[in-house]
Amino acid sequence: MALEPNVHWAGGNAPLPYWRRLNEAFTVYMRQWNLSVNAYAVLVLIYESGDGLEPARLAKMIGLKRQLVAIILRDLAKRGFVVRHPNAEDRRRRPVRFTRAGAAFADRVISAVRAVQSKAQNIFTPEEAARFREYSSRYVDAIYAIAGVAEAPDPEVPDAKAETADDADTQDVAEA
Repeated sequence: MALEPNVHWAGGNAPLPYWRRLNEAFTVYMRQWNLSVNAYAVLVLIYESGDGLEPARLAKMIGLKRQLVAIILRDLAKRGFVVRHPNAEDRRRRPVRFTRAGAAFADRVISAVRAVQSKAQNIFTPEEAARFREYSSRYVDAIYAIAGVAEAPDPEVPDAKAETADDADTQDVAEA
């Protein structure tokens, strides 16, 4: 079901309907792997971390509630894709890492998604793609400024509370 670009709840020509269509397109595409868009984001962050990430850190980086990340991790664990590994130096830290099957799954899914994104971006000239990224970034920055936030939260800035919290909601993610 395609959304009309000028629906009333979007405030005229606001980009929200287009972002919703983009999300809808990715939601439909992710179904072939039984993943939500949020689960894909978790998959990518674990994949790119190289050494695993703690659930609280994942939640902060994606901007999701820790409970939702816990649900996603439980599903990935049930599918045999992730496990939690205790940290020898700090027992409170138990990063989530891929199993061998999970790493292979993530590699297949991420490669396929990146290929689709690359092909889709080919509709733009390099100059148009650069303008699209610039305009999108400026628009997001404006939303943060208007909402009273000086800038977007930086997911790379550690949050001590999130870094050391052993989220009880993720206790049943498979242990190594």
